[in-house]
Amino acid sequence: MTMENAPLPHRAALLLVGHGSSRRPDASAPIRRLADRLAAEHRFARIETCFWKEPPFIGQGLDRIAAPEIFVVPVFAAEGEFTRVIVPRELGLTGTLTVRPDGRRIHYCRPVGTHPRVTNLILARADDLIASERLEPNSIALFLVGHGNKRGGGARTTVDELAQKLDASGRYGEVRAVFLEEEPLAASWSALTDRPNIIVLPLLMAEGQHGGHELPLLFGLPADLPDGQSVIAGTCQGRRIWFCRGIADAEALADIILDLVRETR
Repeated sequence: MTMENAPLPHRAALLLVGHGSSRRPDASAPIRRLADRLAAEHRFARIETCFWKEPPFIGQGLDRIAAPEIFVVPVFAAEGEFTRVIVPRELGLTGTLTVRPDGRRIHYCRPVGTHPRVTNLILARADDLIASERLEPNSIALFLVGHGNKRGGGARTTVDELAQKLDASGRYGEVRAVFLEEEPLAASWSALTDRPNIIVLPLLMAEGQHGGHELPLLFGLPADLPDGQSVIAGTCQGRRIWFCRGIADAEALADIILDLVRETR
């Protein structure tokens, strides 16, 4: 039996953990929509969401679920301080399996962004743009944007590894990892390539202050993506630029979460 066809645990609940935003209440909307899509499939006894920067907060997440078995999936794009330290601490987790005094079994899954199918999501978005705009692949610089962490902690590793893998494939002119809080900075993008066409793919799971507002401005584009629009385009410093929405709204993300639950059983 393949992982994809393996049954899910009976009566299990799912808790999706996101970052959220204290300044932009719509930042968590993609993760809430993701929870709604999974709930519509009736695969879990209950599905809840919780966030670091907005209610319901992470520390309250498990209090909202009485199921005997709970799977916690961090909806983050990379493995780092949040997934290794903050989320387990706030939820009182001791490892991949925590058994509470009340008998509840809490399974802690890998972050969504570490799943290999995320690479396919990235490739599909870039390739769709190339086809629709009839671009020459060698003319493109593909920028993968991660959050990073000023204090280190490995938050950039997933983004770096993906950029290296895609660059080595020769599929595009070049692929670079840039960050909001670490070098190389996304703000320095124009000094990092001389390619005429730029595709920006944020490896961010939400459209918060960073992903949906500040980041497009760094590439000379409007601050916010219009509702229902997955790409905005423009020119900056003589380059043509296409900026894509974060990946939390990708339909394939629901299947990725189910994979992470199955592998953690």
